[in-house]
Amino acid sequence: MIINLENIGKCVGELPFPNFDERNLTETQVVRSKFAALNNRLAYFLLVDNGTHGCYGAEIVLRRKLEKFISNQRLQPYTHSSIPVVCLVIEGGTNTIRAVLEYVTDNPPVPVVVCDGSGRAADLIAFVHKYASDSETGDQPVLESMKDYIISTIQRTFEVGCEQAECLYTELLQCTRKKNLVCIKLKKKY
Repeated sequence: MIINLENIGKCVGELPFPNFDERNLTETQVVRSKFAALNNRLAYFLLVDNGTHGCYGAEIVLRRKLEKFISNQRLQPYTHSSIPVVCLVIEGGTNTIRAVLEYVTDNPPVPVVVCDGSGRAADLIAFVHKYASDSETGDQPVLESMKDYIISTIQRTFEVGCEQAECLYTELLQCTRKKNLVCIKLKKKY
């Protein structure tokens, strides 16, 4: 299902179909709920439904296949230049951290731009990236000394248990091994 919102930029947004509140398709103020409001700055929406309700992540497999297909297309006929793919992280949940890890470890890897200050996963990724060392061995002495603080922040941010928070902490550390593929941009207030 594609919804065209006239006179808005030419961007595509996607989310799991049953996870948005159809009564507030273009809500400008985000209300904390299990549903998502569609961003009124996007022109088209690709709504994905795999039969689940209230669960995020249904869109991930389709999005990755669509990105692979688009990135394999050529910019101009008879050239070797393909369409570039970049992951943009604004806020996000637990699946966002996993997606970033997949992007930076994929072959070929996909660069990630994180909007620090946009909340949740984006802020955690930016924080870990800031204190990560450029060590080739993967040792992260500064992050290891802040492990308990980061895990408790993950628990509060995503309302998850200790075991899942530790798993997310490990995934965040794995993202830092490819620090050169992650770019942090501060969110500007307008």
